Parts: sequence; C-alpha cells; structure tokens
Amino acid sequence: MKIIDTQVRDAVAARRNFKGGNTTVTQSPAGCAEVRLHGNLIAAIEYPRPIEERTARGSLTISDSGWPTRTTSARLTAILRAFNLGGTNISKGVLYWGDRPTSEEIVIELGEPS
Repeated sequence: MKIIDTQVRDAVAARRNFKGGNTTVTQSPAGCAEVRLHGNLIAAIEYPRPIEERTARGSLTISDSGWPTRTTSARLTAILRAFNLGGTNISKGVLYWGDRPTSEEIVIELGEPS
C-alpha cells in the first residue's frame, strides 16, 4: 500500500479531513464523509452512530465512478481496510462483489447496534 493509501485509510478510520495529491477525504458534522479522487466521488460514508440515535447503523457506498483504474482500486481498498471489510475485492481496476465483477455502486452496512 502506498503512503497516500495509508493516509486515506487513517483519515477515514479517525474521521478526519485529508487532502493529498489527487485525493480528498471530507468529513461533515453530521457524521458522514466523502472520499474523492480527481474530484470524482468514489466513497460515501455514513458512520455508525450510538443506538440511542435514530440511525444506529452506518453505511459505506463505493464506486469506481466510471474510472476502473489501479489508483481507484488502491483508494477503495484502503477505505475497505479502514473498516476491516472482507468479501469485496478490487483487482486491477475491477470491482468485485463476492466473485462477480460489477460496475455499479456497492453499499455495505456498517456497525451493529449493541
């Protein structure tokens, strides 16, 4: 993993803003984040919230935004690692759900209410 991929992973995990090269991670006060590569939205995150709040579970939506490149793959893999997610594979610019390639957005549910 390249340094920028590690920085993206760490920013997502720590819920902090990041700008490096062609990638930005932008957090909102509402507990959401966007990850953009060359200005294209590749991930939208709604962080899990405490069970007392209306929405306990969060979600992660990932997409190659029409750019199935190795750079996009690297950034998406870094984001998945921030949440310790398996079952999604990004290989040579192709997004896989299970063992099937997909060009659509993938939505993953995050967190379990306690």
